[in-house]
Amino acid sequence: MTGTEASDRVPDGADGSGRDYRERPLADLLADIAGSGPVPAAGSTIAATAAMAAGLVAKTAARSAARFDESERVRADAAAVAEELASLITEDARLYAAALAVPKSERAAAFGKTTVVPLAVATAGETTARLAWLLVRQGNPNLRFDAAAAAALAAAAAQVAVTLLEANSSGGVAEASKAAEKAAEFARECAKSNR
Repeated sequence: MTGTEASDRVPDGADGSGRDYRERPLADLLADIAGSGPVPAAGSTIAATAAMAAGLVAKTAARSAARFDESERVRADAAAVAEELASLITEDARLYAAALAVPKSERAAAFGKTTVVPLAVATAGETTARLAWLLVRQGNPNLRFDAAAAAALAAAAAQVAVTLLEANSSGGVAEASKAAEKAAEFARECAKSNR
């Protein structure tokens, strides 16, 4: 075995067979996450969670246009975040699979490259939670629980991103931790406002 344990081998199709998860049914992603292959795993899961949170913010903003002057800007910002994160679902699986494919003696450096996705998720989590907070305060009041849910999901994804960074490399942990804490702060404020 060229340095790769049998349990680390990436089975055909476990990483999407080169096809982006954005082009496949959600059922494929869920089945691959629940499958026995090493990827997709936590990184792809938090990218998907954060992407859905940003999408929920975009929807809430679009449905708040009648009462919130900044709704179009918030919608566009959230939609851009959702699109960026959606592209990282497959990217994380690809990077992690590549790290597993190298000899064990070279894995530390290879795993260092996998930090790109959790760092992006932590940053996006802060942005998403901040946009959600605007909507809880000024958006459609009938949708404030949707906005608060988006903030909570984004904050949770950001916090998990920090743990993945800590596990795979020290690079970017401080920056991600700061973003995750800000996201959590916005999520707490959203929850308080909805009581």
